[in-house]
Amino acid sequence: MNHKKKKDFSENLLWKAIPDSLKNIEEKYLLSSFVYNYNIYELVENLIRIFKLNDNADLYIIKFLDIIKEYSKDNSTDIKSFLDWLDTIKDDTNNSLLSISFPENTDAIKISTIHKIKGLQNKIIIIPYANWDIQLKGSRDIIWVSSNEEPFNKFPAYPVFATKDLEYSCFAEDYNLENDLILIDNLNLLYVAFTRAEDALFVISPERNKTINEIIETRVQKLEEEGGFFEEIAEENNKQFIIKTYSKGNFIPAKYINATCENNLFITEQSIVSSQWYKNILIKTADVENKPWDDNYQKIKRGIEIHKILSRLINPEDIENIIEDELIRDNLEEQEAELIKRKIKRLFLTKEFSLLFDKDWEVRIEAEIITQEGEILRPDRVLLKDKEVKIIDFKIGKENKEHITQINKYAKVLSEAGYKISGKYLIYLTDEIKIIEV
Repeated sequence: MNHKKKKDFSENLLWKAIPDSLKNIEEKYLLSSFVYNYNIYELVENLIRIFKLNDNADLYIIKFLDIIKEYSKDNSTDIKSFLDWLDTIKDDTNNSLLSISFPENTDAIKISTIHKIKGLQNKIIIIPYANWDIQLKGSRDIIWVSSNEEPFNKFPAYPVFATKDLEYSCFAEDYNLENDLILIDNLNLLYVAFTRAEDALFVISPERNKTINEIIETRVQKLEEEGGFFEEIAEENNKQFIIKTYSKGNFIPAKYINATCENNLFITEQSIVSSQWYKNILIKTADVENKPWDDNYQKIKRGIEIHKILSRLINPEDIENIIEDELIRDNLEEQEAELIKRKIKRLFLTKEFSLLFDKDWEVRIEAEIITQEGEILRPDRVLLKDKEVKIIDFKIGKENKEHITQINKYAKVLSEAGYKISGKYLIYLTDEIKIIEV
């Protein structure tokens, strides 16, 4: 790095924001080598603290941390591998991993394609660009055509650009058919878009030839005699243009301004909880009290596996698929898997247990609840129906009063969030599985 570049970089605001503790002592314009020892999650969390991005609980930063956490479960955690992986999925619009999910009753604007809202309704719908193409575009669209005329009858079909010239060629029939099908598809799309609103529909349709705007404008002009239609001249960048407006019905904005949302299954935080946890961590051997040579070791190990399977279980029909997955991951042996499968299936024969997997209830597995004190609670299973909640926690080993205290704590937090607690259950996964209603 030459002197000029060093000087320019040292005056960079980003460089100045980085604490001296992260800079290289010997080479002033390089980061300290220990920074490169961080895995991707630790690095990002450190950067969040350095730039004070944790002062506000920004939903997008939290989601980005969640993405990194999910990525780190099965992938290499160095920076380059993560960036390469992110490049492969960032353009996938169907990838829910990159989407932020909101409860349906959240007071917010939802952005969606017309295709994705088929069959759904919303109070207010805004269509900002109702001017999509309704005909083939020769510079963009390729269609397959065929002909019985020489020499084009030598092959069953040809891919060609859908230019207007095809209308006067031996491929005219295929061209016109494709154009008609596209028009029908777009009319169906327009129907879907215009029938999603319950209370109000706002359509912004810039004028453009051979687009859906032509159909909308034709229909609106026929409604002029009913009133509610007016024009105004606007100016932008020394250019004048006409804004045509058509309205029908009464819309009362004040009805929505003061609308309140129902309580959601989470408590919002003012800041992101982040600390250098590794400085306070104490590492000890897992299952220190249980050794392979102990009599209860196999029973406890089996209880852990049953816990893992039940934690993933949404519907009873998924039991075999989940156990098969555990076998593939080499977490279970064949003999043990069969025993566990029989044990879980017997459980579902009891009414008390099967009711906890009732399909009428929405299931949240290990859903995180953040309290106002910043504590994260994670009940094993929460069942939701309207504003009713059932809480289920699986336990391994002997009954303990602390388990009751813990599930009561979950119930208290959810109750404060506006939910009615209709059941609290502790399920002990010992040799004889026991269900206790608290």
